[in-house]
Amino acid sequence: MGTHLIDGEFQSDKYPTCPRGKVPLSTKDKTAQDLLWEYAQRRRAVDAEFSDDLEAALKAQGFSPTDDENLVLSLSLRLGSSYAKNEALSTQHQAALRGIMNFIVDLSQKPEFQGDAATQALFECAKYVRSQQP
Repeated sequence: MGTHLIDGEFQSDKYPTCPRGKVPLSTKDKTAQDLLWEYAQRRRAVDAEFSDDLEAALKAQGFSPTDDENLVLSLSLRLGSSYAKNEALSTQHQAALRGIMNFIVDLSQKPEFQGDAATQALFECAKYVRSQQP
């Protein structure tokens, strides 16, 4: 660990011309597409045109935000963000969270989602979060 840190800032070894503190991500990278989509959603309030263009670029690469797996990942990122901020959840939000966690756990039982390690880790997190709900 630490081989990508220079004076506490990230530096890509694969893309050395990328400035320190910047993380190179590609819209073609299937493992980054859901994160980039989520970033576009968060950035929309600041720069709607940027968000629209990033979404269009992701769709041009075959990303579909409505695919079950991508939807689950996006929702999980948002839920994880809420938990990370220690936000108090209203009763309505708690009920919605339980519904989403149930959906994620149910989805994890489908054979087409059994092989991907990252997806399986997400499902395990969902099961844990769901188990903590009253």
